[in-house]
Amino acid sequence: VFRSDRREVRVEGEVYFEVSKDSARPFLVRTGDVVVKVLGTSFNVRAYPGEEYKTTLVEGSVAVGYLRETMKIRPGQQWVLEKDGPKVHEVKIKSIVSWKNGDFAFEDQVLPEVFNELERWYDIDVVYLSPEAKGYEFRGAINRDMDLKNVLAIVEKTSNVVFDINGRTIKVTIKNE
Repeated sequence: VFRSDRREVRVEGEVYFEVSKDSARPFLVRTGDVVVKVLGTSFNVRAYPGEEYKTTLVEGSVAVGYLRETMKIRPGQQWVLEKDGPKVHEVKIKSIVSWKNGDFAFEDQVLPEVFNELERWYDIDVVYLSPEAKGYEFRGAINRDMDLKNVLAIVEKTSNVVFDINGRTIKVTIKNE
């Protein structure tokens, strides 16, 4: 239920919004010290604890505020709260919002970024026995309903890594080590 003067939500995790314009009642998304002011739009907010906060604009317009600085972003841009402050990057929207359609979509992402998503979705832990495996990149789209073993088989076929599954722990090594 929203107040009469504004529509406001607090977020931890990841959400996708399609918001109708209402100049009398602005739509605000709060996550930590970050406030996204929505001006009628479609956008994604990613605010997992321990990760960078990200707001990606699909269409319309948003203004993202952090501390005393506010930045407007355009469709196809992502506002990221990096260690040295907020930055705006051009992104491929499909890979950012694919989750809402039941997919993982990776665009040349290194394995730790890929497994960050897989760890959260499949409730697994990943251990890199070969640290250089962290530098391997993966590109592809995978349905989130796919069994973990099949997902790992796809990654193995398209990279130089091998996985050993032991309960909820996945050990990553380089092929032929």
